[in-house]
Amino acid sequence: MQTFETEKLIHELKQINASCLRFVEEKVRNLSDQQIAWKPSAKSWSILEVFAHLNAHAHYYQNIIHKKILENKNTEPSAIFIASPLGRATWRLVKLGKIRNIKRRVKSARVFNPEYFGLEIKRGELETFVNYLKEMNHIFDEAEKVNLRRIKLPMAVSKFVYLRLGDALMFHVYHNDRHIEQINAILNNKNFPK
Repeated sequence: MQTFETEKLIHELKQINASCLRFVEEKVRNLSDQQIAWKPSAKSWSILEVFAHLNAHAHYYQNIIHKKILENKNTEPSAIFIASPLGRATWRLVKLGKIRNIKRRVKSARVFNPEYFGLEIKRGELETFVNYLKEMNHIFDEAEKVNLRRIKLPMAVSKFVYLRLGDALMFHVYHNDRHIEQINAILNNKNFPK
């Protein structure tokens, strides 16, 4: 089992979240409609589709995290968080490597895959994601007041598989960071429209 100092863990997650927000506001917010809809290949996602995916993910995880924290306000915070084996495997799957590389491809669950949404994806996805990132700061503040190990929440892919709150926070934040790196790769593609 892997252990973390709770305060340091939440601080690290806040820093990653802030970095994602800074990247979106500095590098993506002023792109043209053509640029955010551009795909490096037919099988790739556009920047807009990445945001649609991130928003679907955030809609589920941030709502359930917030709900579970409110339901468990009486749990005493612990100075140490111990990741579960399942939780560790889950967040390690999406965490970037030391050189910010995407170590392995992960197939997106259908519920989070923009190819299956059946809705027109609009530019508003970008602003929605910015709002989710800002909302995460409030969730971090709430998470500091509860026990990250005792609160458990169901994963989106199976309502019968639960993650500890600390594992879910890491999974969600590392997942966002991973896709921000994906957007960065699109922006740095030699064929990206200028």
